[in-house]
Amino acid sequence: MNVGLDIPPRAVRVLIVDDSPDNRELLEIMLNWDGFVTLTASSGEEALASAAEQLPDLMLLDFVLPGLSGCEVAARMKSNLSTRDIPIIIISGMGDSANRSRALSAGADDFITKPIDRSELCQRVRNILRLKSAAVGFA
Repeated sequence: MNVGLDIPPRAVRVLIVDDSPDNRELLEIMLNWDGFVTLTASSGEEALASAAEQLPDLMLLDFVLPGLSGCEVAARMKSNLSTRDIPIIIISGMGDSANRSRALSAGADDFITKPIDRSELCQRVRNILRLKSAAVGFA
């Protein structure tokens, strides 16, 4: 019986949003290595459409994107009933406190600074999913 402490037994789907194909591929490799299923998007607009259609378990979202910024995407995700419960981790090469604050204020659940450590990334994904699972159990 799952009491909200473990990730659900089905494959966890993570939507990776980054305009750099190399960054998307690197994140895919990191997450696939730990058993996560990955979906990708290269822009904020594509991310919103994919999230609404695919309903991933979590979104990894680049802070700087052409068109809609990562913060704008996060805010739109959190204002949409169908996507508001999808946890968001914003990833950025700019880890100053102002950018972290902007990301968290926009609705991000976590913020990771590049370069990304695979072990830390996967642990943060698992931790956020545990918190989400526990919150659903208490709702």
